[in-house]
Amino acid sequence: MKKKIAISIISITLMSLINTSFASDVCKKSLGVVSCGSGSVKNVDALGYVNLNGTTITNRLGVVGKVTAKNANLNAVSCIGDLTIKNSVVQRQFNVTGVTTATKTIFLGPIDITGPETTFNNSTTKKITVNKAEHSGEKIYLTGSSVVNGSVIFESGNGFVMESSGASVTGSVIGGKIIHQ
Repeated sequence: MKKKIAISIISITLMSLINTSFASDVCKKSLGVVSCGSGSVKNVDALGYVNLNGTTITNRLGVVGKVTAKNANLNAVSCIGDLTIKNSVVQRQFNVTGVTTATKTIFLGPIDITGPETTFNNSTTKKITVNKAEHSGEKIYLTGSSVVNGSVIFESGNGFVMESSGASVTGSVIGGKIIHQ
């Protein structure tokens, strides 16, 4: 696992140094911060803080740092750091190492998470895999009308799906249990 994280950090760091060509009318890059507004870009690779507002990324978002996305349409996401996403769509793979909070977001591909807690509020997902982290007892919070259309797999064998009324998992919970709230 540490090797996977180290390789991801090195790749994203190199890409952030190489990929400095953003469409100037969509993304602005300054020291440690990338801010993107309405419009479309192929890739955003960064080390630091990324703010997306109405942005479409047609290929890949790769970040080591913190991400805030609102009204975004993302293809594939890889983030080492905390990520907050709202009113958005993720088309393919969603891979985050850190704390994730999603509100009114649709995930059309698989979700791969390493972190202590993840919250889905009024969101729809497919299969979720929670990787074994330094600690066990990882939690997935499903609030509002969130639905997981597939299974939730906790590799630690000690995970919890905290499910509020109105939320559901259509598949199995493997390596964990559902706690109704």
